[in-house]
Amino acid sequence: IYTPIETSTNAAAAPRPVYHGLEFAQKFAGFAVAPCVLETGANISGYQARKANINMIALINKGDVAVQIALPEKFRHTEKLACWQLRGPSLDAKTGVEFEPVKSGRKRGAAEIAGHSAMIFQVG
Repeated sequence: IYTPIETSTNAAAAPRPVYHGLEFAQKFAGFAVAPCVLETGANISGYQARKANINMIALINKGDVAVQIALPEKFRHTEKLACWQLRGPSLDAKTGVEFEPVKSGRKRGAAEIAGHSAMIFQVG
């Protein structure tokens, strides 16, 4: 059985990678979500979401190397950009997986999505 939170007699309760994936997905609860068309040959997927005046983009890099993605205009010129990153050492990692807020790290309207990671950008 694979569980979001692991407990044992040897260690305290700890979140497993699926827990962090659920945290990532929870950000989109109540939003209308649609796939994004990305102009890249990299193994990366994109999704856009909207609810009222809030817009989000999720970029998921399943490849080994970082990918630079140009952000849409409304995400480029705002001081109100929030960003979260889901990352781990590999796609099948059982440890070392984290989901946390980060500085966007955008340069001239672009975002770098590390290998084996995903990012959410939110404005509004």
